[in-house]
Amino acid sequence: MTVLPPAHAYRFTKPIKRIAIIGAGAAGLATAKSLVSQQHFAEIKIFERNSRIGGTWIYSDKKGPKVYFPSVDPLIADPEAPPRHYNSSIYSTLRTNLPHPVMSFKNHPFPEDTPLFPSHSHVLENLEAFAEENKLLPLVTFNTIVQHMDYLDEEWKLTLLTEGEISTEAFDAVIVCSGHYYVPFIPNINGLDELSEKRPDKLLHSREYKKPEDFKGKVVLVVGGASSAIDIARDLSFQCKNVYQSIREKEGSADIGEAPGTGSASDNRIEIKPEMKLIDVANNKIHFVDGTQLDIPDIILFATGYLYSYPFLSQFERTNTKVEEEEVIITDGMKVHNVYEQIFYIPNPTLAFIGLPVKVVPFPLFQYQSTYVAQVFAGKTDLPGRKEMREWYQRLTELAPGRDGHILKGPKEVEYCNRLSDLTNGAISRVPEWWFEMRTKALSLRKKELGY
Repeated sequence: MTVLPPAHAYRFTKPIKRIAIIGAGAAGLATAKSLVSQQHFAEIKIFERNSRIGGTWIYSDKKGPKVYFPSVDPLIADPEAPPRHYNSSIYSTLRTNLPHPVMSFKNHPFPEDTPLFPSHSHVLENLEAFAEENKLLPLVTFNTIVQHMDYLDEEWKLTLLTEGEISTEAFDAVIVCSGHYYVPFIPNINGLDELSEKRPDKLLHSREYKKPEDFKGKVVLVVGGASSAIDIARDLSFQCKNVYQSIREKEGSADIGEAPGTGSASDNRIEIKPEMKLIDVANNKIHFVDGTQLDIPDIILFATGYLYSYPFLSQFERTNTKVEEEEVIITDGMKVHNVYEQIFYIPNPTLAFIGLPVKVVPFPLFQYQSTYVAQVFAGKTDLPGRKEMREWYQRLTELAPGRDGHILKGPKEVEYCNRLSDLTNGAISRVPEWWFEMRTKALSLRKKELGY
């Protein structure tokens, strides 16, 4: 399908030749490959805080920086001086929720002997092979944090911290691929702050969960009903004395289409509880919304997700009194504001984001998004005018306020990827039917393959 150029196309003030990518995880690698394929850009650099590629797929049993309980404000929860080495949210027993033919990059399948639902190590190996095959490693500057970036004199000036040394580099455009699985979201439950002050040893976020053996013989309450909460609760049930799982009404694993609790219990050893209402520290009780109570367990483990946070773009945060509503990027961390097609920053489209949508199959989605960005930056595809982009964003905000605007579950994801394919005039092919069919059968395939 050929898409006609918009009637009022956006025009960049100068050709885009120098591009910075922030992050060398799956999104950053897919983006680099898309840019290189254009054979158009003079300079492509990837800045990665770790000493290797892989992002969230790098497993480490080390814990990250302090987690705040509650954690509802990304501007507080995201440390001002993040550690050089990022400890990801991956845990030792993790297996993917999606079969690898669905989750793999286009034209880069997993090896034939890979389990249908790979471990985190299989995924990391696949990413490393992708980077090697496409000669992307020379583009990466490792052990480097982007501390800040400003748009001055028609270019982005990045302040970089590498091995203790500060430097500055300039680029025509920046593509943010740093992910959104770093700053925990932990709801503000009545009494949680008191428990955090008096018994911080009882509180944990899933980002810090690594091995079920660490909880042997303990009583654990897992909070959350999405796929990570279900997997962790099941994991713990084989080691813990008792496992409870607190799930909000109508909450379930939106990632893989499960109803609350489905597939989480192993031999019915997990007791499902409703949403927490109160943590009564003085009387050692947790009160739930249905009136039931539970003694405060050994561990309350919050598998409640993450907040969007970009500390290197602090000038576009809510706390900056000079930032206008139509320029803000981060407020409460539930969404990224003022972006067109989940990608381009409307006030200045030389800034783009890859990987904002949730409830999606990330690797192929990164390829659709980055192909579109590469085509736009190379001048082969037009963006609509700023007015049209603003109208698109306002429609989305009205139809899907807050975090809902980033949810592209099921058919919405296919529709979105196909639209990006059309916008690039087929530079990346539309989603094949077999892919969507296998995607919809992921839960049943996983139960058949793994037994849960």
